[in-house]
Amino acid sequence: MNVVLDASAAAEIVLGRDADGRFSRPIAEADVVLAPDLYTCEVANLFWKYHALAGVERDRCATALRDAMELPDVLVPSSELHEEVFDAACRTRHPAYDIFSLILARRHAAILLTADRKLSALCRKLGVRQS
Repeated sequence: MNVVLDASAAAEIVLGRDADGRFSRPIAEADVVLAPDLYTCEVANLFWKYHALAGVERDRCATALRDAMELPDVLVPSSELHEEVFDAACRTRHPAYDIFSLILARRHAAILLTADRKLSALCRKLGVRQS
């Protein structure tokens, strides 16, 4: 089984908010954990937001960032996905940033791990498996 990890699911794991194993269990069982290379930018920005806007201690955010970067096995270059992502973003009127993970999951018949409700709804609409 392949899984694609997005930043929102990674944050749930590394911040200890995945008590039911919704995200960590599929990662533990996966043959490979994929993420688009944008994942690096997204998790860095996400933990900056936790620090700057939510007041989470900087050291905790820095540790969470390092831990989040350990989760994917493979970062797939965005350049391999961008045309299909652009097409899907135009058709669905959904931001392209999120669709990189969705397209990657679809291409690899993978389960997309996301805590993003709008992205989850789009996955259901497009028939992409997600958790």
